[in-house]
Amino acid sequence: MAVVVRSSQDDAGTSGRVRPPRQKKAKWATKNIVTSSLTGALNRAKVSDRKVVFMLTETSRALGKNVEELNINRSSIHREHMKHHSQIANKLKDEFKTDVPLIIHWDGKLERKI
Repeated sequence: MAVVVRSSQDDAGTSGRVRPPRQKKAKWATKNIVTSSLTGALNRAKVSDRKVVFMLTETSRALGKNVEELNINRSSIHREHMKHHSQIANKLKDEFKTDVPLIIHWDGKLERKI
């Protein structure tokens, strides 16, 4: 019967292997570059969120910016679009206060949502 002697490193689960030094976790980019005017321009041009990511990344690189510092990803861009859309909708709702009674008439046609 053989006796196995373990060192304190073996007890930690490294079994003689040396762990590489821990690397710092990557920081999340926090600088948003999507503005309401940019959102409007991209909507008018009918550019998808995924295409916006590509366009903003390459444009930022061409301008000499560090892309890792900029918050450029599909979900963040979509979230910014939705935020700007809701701000515009709220502004329009607030401006559309009227004292005159309004009548809406549908004549059986399908209405398109714009």
